[in-house]
Amino acid sequence: MNDKKRSFVHCVLVLILSSALFMLTACQISAPGRSFTTLELLVSVDDLPPGWVVKDLRMLDKHQSDENTDDSAIVAFVLAVKPIPGRPTQQRVYRYKNSTIAQAWYKDLFLTKPGQKPEEWSFQSSTADEADIQCYDYEGRDYTFCEWTARYQEYVVDVMAFLIPDKMSLQDFEKIVIKADSIISQHLDDTSSQ
Repeated sequence: MNDKKRSFVHCVLVLILSSALFMLTACQISAPGRSFTTLELLVSVDDLPPGWVVKDLRMLDKHQSDENTDDSAIVAFVLAVKPIPGRPTQQRVYRYKNSTIAQAWYKDLFLTKPGQKPEEWSFQSSTADEADIQCYDYEGRDYTFCEWTARYQEYVVDVMAFLIPDKMSLQDFEKIVIKADSIISQHLDDTSSQ
């Protein structure tokens, strides 16, 4: 091999190794320590319209969320009177090992939804690194399903609800999302100011 080809091959190998080392390093960087858990980042029944009660509130085991999460939690709400089976309102919060992994999960899992952003939606988070809302007909059910997903550093927050007349409007859903955003923003702000 002549010197020009050898030099070119050497440069390509250095570039490949540098890229691989950078990617490996990015995956190894851990998220900062936090003084709160994902349970503390969940909305409460007081943040929902009247008539909803808590059905489930717990930490998620790794097999229920993902091996890349260090801490995940869920809260689910159902209607207190005449609950509609399979129509809960819920929030999930996942804390990944670092923001690079959270970003990949946000893009791969949550941005592949088949819906569209409602024209009436106005909320834009000022603290989320990424956020999106999708509404769509879910498995031919009677009610529109909406899901708002956001990434804040190493956290992915997923809020979902069926829009049920007189029980959960798009405006009600937006208020829940605003509250979820406020809770995590406040916790992250408190951590960064310490």
